[in-house]
Amino acid sequence: MIQVEEMKNAVGKNCIIKYLNNHIRKGVVESYQYEEGEDEEPFILYEPNFAAYQSELESIEILD
Repeated sequence: MIQVEEMKNAVGKNCIIKYLNNHIRKGVVESYQYEEGEDEEPFILYEPNFAAYQSELESIEILD
């Protein structure tokens, strides 16, 4: 699982997003979201219309 800072640093950048299940996606990270709550966890939104939760992510590689 990646750190929150890595997720925040990716906002506005073109990235390769690698999931723990070895899925790989490429896109611009549009935003970092986190709403405090008992069952909530941080996530990023990236093009085209995908969301990725912190617990699903292995790494984010910033391309630019």
